[in-house]
Amino acid sequence: MLEIGSLMTDKHGRLCSHHISFILDTRLRKLIHNPRKILAPFIKEGMTVLDLGCGPGFFALEIVNLVGDNGKVIAADLQAEMLEKIKNKTQNTDKKKNITLHQCAMEKINITEKIDFALAFYMLHEVRPWADYLKEITRILKPGGHMLIAEPLLHVSKRKFESLLNESEKLGLSVVQRPRIFFSRSLLLKKRSADFGTITHMHFTQITYNSKLYHEEIMLRQEILRKPLGLDIHDEDLSCESKQLHFGMIDHDTLIACVVIVPQANKTAKGRQMAVSQSQQKKGIGQILIKEVEAELKKRGFDKIELHARKTAVGFYQKLGYSIVGDEFSEVTIPHYKMEKLMTSF
Repeated sequence: MLEIGSLMTDKHGRLCSHHISFILDTRLRKLIHNPRKILAPFIKEGMTVLDLGCGPGFFALEIVNLVGDNGKVIAADLQAEMLEKIKNKTQNTDKKKNITLHQCAMEKINITEKIDFALAFYMLHEVRPWADYLKEITRILKPGGHMLIAEPLLHVSKRKFESLLNESEKLGLSVVQRPRIFFSRSLLLKKRSADFGTITHMHFTQITYNSKLYHEEIMLRQEILRKPLGLDIHDEDLSCESKQLHFGMIDHDTLIACVVIVPQANKTAKGRQMAVSQSQQKKGIGQILIKEVEAELKKRGFDKIELHARKTAVGFYQKLGYSIVGDEFSEVTIPHYKMEKLMTSF
């Protein structure tokens, strides 16, 4: 097993014993599950990261390199012997000052420090009940923080993994992506901000071009933005949208809001065709969508967002910090204003 059970016991009371921990930390495993390749896209300098079920430090020691001098790694495990192995590996190195070793209790993680990122690699399926531990991780995860879960493909059925996803959404975690990890089922989750309130089934997502969800997006944009004007979105050239970014809000598997982002020169992104379904308007969902998109674009290195706002929507964007640039103009037969927002104002 690969770090399975190194934090908690399974239903039979078995642990991946520290006596055979060498199987968790081999060159072969590094070829299969390269820590830097898996984690570098998500972990940045200065972060506080929890490696849950760290074992002998296969991931934790690389995470120390990723968070840098101003970051921190909490390596958590049930077995003191596993933590001792990490201590020995870091004893005479610079990594020692950036890694905290934490021995968990049998049924609790017992960490109160807020974290930016949590890693649970091949261990949640052995926790009984795993929903309680997922809840504990969510509690210490900062709003906007991420959690990467990976479970062994043969050990965890698709149905069981989807139940984990459903429980995550109830706890206020939304799916950002499903990273491809060899022989694994995986989820990258994001803790929603307080703006999500009590809408427990709603989550923010990126929409893949030409997917089923993308076609739902087209239908929503047609219904809200084009049909009332007597226009048809299918008369427009949509082929260029394959190079654009599409984001949406999902509620109970239904797309309820969407927006298109066009990357432009000089680290500028242009927002276009934001739509919220008729039944979900005036509930703050458009505001949540824009804030989530802004956070995502800032993370991707954009410095400014600009858009063409309908005259009737100018007030909505002004409340979100956007400013009018230039005079009124006509677009798709109705008055518009160009508006923009600098990332420094986020």
